[in-house]
Amino acid sequence: SGISVNSALEEFRSIRLWVHAATAAIAVALILVFFAVLRTIEAGQRRTTELADHNRQLEDRVQQRTAELTRLLGEKDALAGFMAKILASSPAILVTRRAEDGVITYVSPNVSGILGWSTDDVLKDPQFWDRQVHPQDLPALQAEQAALPGRHSQSRRYRLRRKDGQYRWINEDLRQVREETSNLVEIGSAHV
Repeated sequence: SGISVNSALEEFRSIRLWVHAATAAIAVALILVFFAVLRTIEAGQRRTTELADHNRQLEDRVQQRTAELTRLLGEKDALAGFMAKILASSPAILVTRRAEDGVITYVSPNVSGILGWSTDDVLKDPQFWDRQVHPQDLPALQAEQAALPGRHSQSRRYRLRRKDGQYRWINEDLRQVREETSNLVEIGSAHV
């Protein structure tokens, strides 16, 4: 039994057609992949260009904001210098205390010219100010201090010891400093 020449030729033609069809299908698939890759590359290039433009815009905004912040910091420094001059030449000593424990958190630098004490002297000891109050005035002062949370402001007069040991009469005006939630945060006062 043998395979006839005609059937072998037929088989060969069939295989050849199948190879051509497969080759054509592969070629079409490669062309489609090529165009898909090309579209992806083009989209990537567009996105890269968009990102570069966006990056330039952000850099411009950062430069603008940096310039604005630099300007504002300069104004803040100028204002701080101006305020320091005013506080140094003021006849009133400004003091802030934490509401919960009365610890002094700020005293204006003119305390040294008026009472002879440095700001460090006042700030390093939580009881410093009370220790300088004349012993006869301290009980009334402490009673008034205890009543302050119920009031918005208070004025009082007492004697305070200077660094040289002499006592000086002080007129003190106190104001409460509250948060937006109405919690009492600090007590500010001016001593003249």
